[in-house]
Amino acid sequence: MSGLAFTYFCFLFILSVAVYNAAINSIALKSNMNFPKDETGKVLFEMQKAGIDLTVMHTIVFFHLFEKPEQAEAMAAHLAEIAPNITCDVHINENPKVWDLDCSIKTVPLYDAIIAQEAQFEQIVTQFYGHTDGWGIEA
Repeated sequence: MSGLAFTYFCFLFILSVAVYNAAINSIALKSNMNFPKDETGKVLFEMQKAGIDLTVMHTIVFFHLFEKPEQAEAMAAHLAEIAPNITCDVHINENPKVWDLDCSIKTVPLYDAIIAQEAQFEQIVTQFYGHTDGWGIEA
C-alpha cells in the first residue's frame, strides 16, 4: 500500500470512528431523555438518576439460571463459539441452589440494544434448559 493510500485509509478509519461515536452519543442522549415504562426503562432511568453516564461504554452483565452445572457450562461453551466478545462466568448460587451463568458484554447501555440482547439470550438459554434473570452494569 502506498503512503498516500495508507494516509487515505487512516483518514477514512478515523472518520468512520468519529461518525460512529457521534451516532452513539446522539442515540444515547436521546434514549436518556425518555425511557419506556417497562422494567429495562425503569432500571436505565434509575441508573441515570444515580449519576451513571449512559453515553459511555460499560460492562453489562446478563444473568441466567440453570438447575445443573452442565447446562450452564454448555451454554457458556456455545457462546464462546458463536460470540467470542461475550465473557462467561459459571458459578453456584447457594440460595436457591442453582447455577448462574453471567454473560458480560462491553457496550454503551442503550435501551434498544439491551432489549435486543435479552431477546437473543432468551432464545439461546431455553435450548440449554435455563432461564434469564435480568441484567446489570458492572461497577
